[in-house]
Amino acid sequence: TPQATLNMAPTSAVPVPPLPVRRPAIPAPIKTAALQGWGTEVTATDGTTGGVRVAILIRGIGQDRRDSYDAINKLPAAVSLGFVASDDGEEMANIARELGHEVIVQLPLDGNESSSMFDLLGSSTSNADRMGSVLNRFNGPNGVTNVTGSKLLQSKEALRPIMQDIKARNLVYIAEGNNNHAVIRQLAQELNVRYGNAAVVIDTHPTPDGIKAALERLVAVAQKRGSAIGIGFASSATIEQIQAWSQELAAKGVTLVPASSLSQNPGAS
Repeated sequence: TPQATLNMAPTSAVPVPPLPVRRPAIPAPIKTAALQGWGTEVTATDGTTGGVRVAILIRGIGQDRRDSYDAINKLPAAVSLGFVASDDGEEMANIARELGHEVIVQLPLDGNESSSMFDLLGSSTSNADRMGSVLNRFNGPNGVTNVTGSKLLQSKEALRPIMQDIKARNLVYIAEGNNNHAVIRQLAQELNVRYGNAAVVIDTHPTPDGIKAALERLVAVAQKRGSAIGIGFASSATIEQIQAWSQELAAKGVTLVPASSLSQNPGAS
């Protein structure tokens, strides 16, 4: 199988890393699941839990070239990656998909009157069109997450056409799990949009020790609930800590899975 390439000339300051090697297939998620409340605990319809599972979404791919390539090349294929809507993000998403990573598109939900993407005061048609202009840059994404958007995230009217488009495209929405996403959660339930609620932001304290402690907390939450999602940003410290942490999961009886496999239909609960 030919290797994927990025047709961009490297800068002198940041050389393009070597082309990646194809990774093993992502572990398959359980066949049918129902969301337990608004957490990420998942139970199959036959009553089994499918073991303890964790998922990681690393956002910011396409912003810094070196960190983005490191995330794509070095992180396990089961780690989901969030891509910015740019030429770099689009081409890197193609490479990441070839390596088995799940592609999550970052929606710039600015929510300001002067926003070039989504408009808090805009019509349903304008927001739906802007949504399409972002998603159509990518070839078959698995889901979306937001970047910024504290104002728009509070407007059910402005969010509804966006969530309807997500539903129509059969995508998942991965949220940070904080209070800003209460309206998104309500709409996900009303519209039966698959929704993933992060239990831990793994680099709130972006030091090696802080990230390591957050990853350990993520496992503890998963062991208690059955599963849990963590969200972080593509940085060298985060990538390094996830690499080491992922190698210890099997010994703890924990499986790393893509974020979409822990994103369930809240209307089914």
